[in-house]
Amino acid sequence: MSLNVVFVASNEQLINLSRQWKGQRWLCVDTEFVRVNTFYPELGLLQIADEYGVYLVDPLACADLQVIADVLQDPQILKIMHSISEDIEVFSHALRCAPQNIFDTQIGAALAGKGGSIGYGALVEDYLSIGLPKSETRSDWLRRPLSSKQLDYSADDVRYLYPVYQKLFEELQHLGFYEAAVEESDRALNSALSNDPDDHYYLKLRGAWKLPTKKQQLLRSLCSWREQQAKSCNVPRQHVISDNALIEIAQRRPSSIQKLSRIPKLRPSVIKTHSDTLLKLIRESEFDSGEFAGRIPPPLRLVEQKLYKRLKAIVLQFSEQTGIAPEVVGRRKVLEKAVRETLDTGEVSLPDDFNGWRAQNLRPMFEREMQLFLASVTVE
Repeated sequence: MSLNVVFVASNEQLINLSRQWKGQRWLCVDTEFVRVNTFYPELGLLQIADEYGVYLVDPLACADLQVIADVLQDPQILKIMHSISEDIEVFSHALRCAPQNIFDTQIGAALAGKGGSIGYGALVEDYLSIGLPKSETRSDWLRRPLSSKQLDYSADDVRYLYPVYQKLFEELQHLGFYEAAVEESDRALNSALSNDPDDHYYLKLRGAWKLPTKKQQLLRSLCSWREQQAKSCNVPRQHVISDNALIEIAQRRPSSIQKLSRIPKLRPSVIKTHSDTLLKLIRESEFDSGEFAGRIPPPLRLVEQKLYKRLKAIVLQFSEQTGIAPEVVGRRKVLEKAVRETLDTGEVSLPDDFNGWRAQNLRPMFEREMQLFLASVTVE
């Protein structure tokens, strides 16, 4: 696909282009970023393609990126992207904006039967018979000047997005799943924008579910402190203190620096810098209330596993009929939540994921199966 490539390195260029983009029906968008020693992704390049060309915007040279934020937030322009979650995080941090009207080609491909997480290169090759190089995937996008290989690679990331979208549009319209792809793209956008509170991170440490309630309360406090520390210093969580070390501290509840130093994988530098704070959090946890609604979910109980398997069977049947990957039809986390809430309350409970296109195609079967299961459990 022949499109001129323009490197944008001044605010004047960017402002002029933003006027052009504001008049478009669609734009293809991607980012290149670095996230090695930081908590937040560092934007290195922003790529935009329209019907006239490919534009590589240098955020290190353009001081004011607000005009791009305005374009991304324009609901009249369809933004075509691939695998949006990390890009949305980049926009949220670097541009302080939440894009609107997005179509994720990875999601569209999943609903077209291409698998749950097909890569952009594989999709381009499948639809357009064009092979893309992968050599610059791990490049340093903050170093200047960017190499010609980096520029070619980044331009290709948006050059073929619209032709791929056109193919997907036709295929999904034929299958009756285009609106479902739009809905799922919007759901993915909202998920990427939803920031869990700092004191919710401990819930991701599923291996700590066996800890008693008091120790899980301490783990919550430790994880919340680490989140704040990592964000304020802009370093990865593990650079502050590892997950395993936090779990060990919650388990052992050391009462002195000497006992703290015996925690495996707890670096001496951490003890030197943060021992007072860690010991303070441990002491304060002694006064936590015994009531605690936020325990880490344990593995499914036997009765829950039985219902889960029945719901999973519906997912697999629908997947076989449509070619849509099972993890797209019904994610394990969503199914487990439905199972837990249904058996805890004794009433059918389905998350919001089962509204929209799933309400028509799957919800009635799920509700019927759950009602039958609840009735059988009551009889037993």
